[in-house]
Amino acid sequence: MEFITQFKTIIIIIHAFAGAIGIGATTVTDTLFFKFLSDRVVTAGEKDIMDMLSKILWTALLVLIVSGVLIFASDTTRYLASSKFLVKVVIVGIIFLNGILLSTYLGPRLERLRFDTRQSVAQYPWFKRIAFASGVVSISSWYGAFLLGLVPSIPLSFVQGLLIYILILLIGGAISQVVLGRFSRIKD
Repeated sequence: MEFITQFKTIIIIIHAFAGAIGIGATTVTDTLFFKFLSDRVVTAGEKDIMDMLSKILWTALLVLIVSGVLIFASDTTRYLASSKFLVKVVIVGIIFLNGILLSTYLGPRLERLRFDTRQSVAQYPWFKRIAFASGVVSISSWYGAFLLGLVPSIPLSFVQGLLIYILILLIGGAISQVVLGRFSRIKD
């Protein structure tokens, strides 16, 4: 415990750095995702780029979680009483679970995201819905965790903070499905 207290500032810097890398990689990944879809197809080369960015994200997330656990261990009573901290823990948990979905289910099948023919638009509709929604969960969660890390506290209870986060995900998810609908239109 004394070790953690002695090096807490360094741990916080590492934690912030991992968060910055994570949010940066997420922003680049989502931006490239839509850039790659501009021709209505994700190619093997584009998928390789997404896979590389995924590795950066996983590394950043691992460092973020380990450093977060160390920060928590420095003052467990204080952090357990912090609604900001508890909401951030839930968000990081969602980032982790969403990352598993992206890495194990969506990532290996990215070539299914084709919108270049009438037949390809009709293929894998649920996969496409999940892929677009998962991207929103990823970017919303990384930015949410980052913003929570910037403020000393939030004037909300844990439940209120969680409900706001869920509302943001629901609105983002709905918008993602509208965007998917636009990608699914084939021009004659």
